[in-house]
Amino acid sequence: GWLAAGGFRAGEGAITWTAGDDLPKNTQVTIDFLGLTASNDAGLPAGTVTAISGTFLLSTNGDQILAYQGVAPTAGDTSNFVTAIQMNAAWDSDATSDSTSAQPSVFTDGVNSISITPEFDNAFYNCDTVDGTPAELRAAITDSSHWTRSNTRLTPPGCMHTPVELQSFSVD
Repeated sequence: GWLAAGGFRAGEGAITWTAGDDLPKNTQVTIDFLGLTASNDAGLPAGTVTAISGTFLLSTNGDQILAYQGVAPTAGDTSNFVTAIQMNAAWDSDATSDSTSAQPSVFTDGVNSISITPEFDNAFYNCDTVDGTPAELRAAITDSSHWTRSNTRLTPPGCMHTPVELQSFSVD
């Protein structure tokens, strides 16, 4: 969770995923937060996962993933944020528990972040838009109408996409 005053709430778990290689088109990566592994849609290793702090556990009462590259964002520097998803309905006024988060000021839902409203335990991008410019794809991915939601476990489909080149990717 992100505090309204800036910075991550104490006790939040953080991991780093390093892809290692460019990912070919149509690769879906699954990250096992407990086992600290990443695998592609064929079940083969897809980079490395390292614990940075705490235990990364997502709450079924609503939670968030705040993604950044490089050094962790702070109250004074949010420039490394990439995107965020809020699964606890609308963003909260502050991070007061393990299932709440303020929206960092660098994010705007529908532009570079998304909130799934109302709260659902599980959601995935439904792959209805997989081609286009980066701006068109960001707009589709951050539009909650393109997400399938459920309170039961879901198996997301593989999406056709262009190769991604990542050196490291951190999730809090």
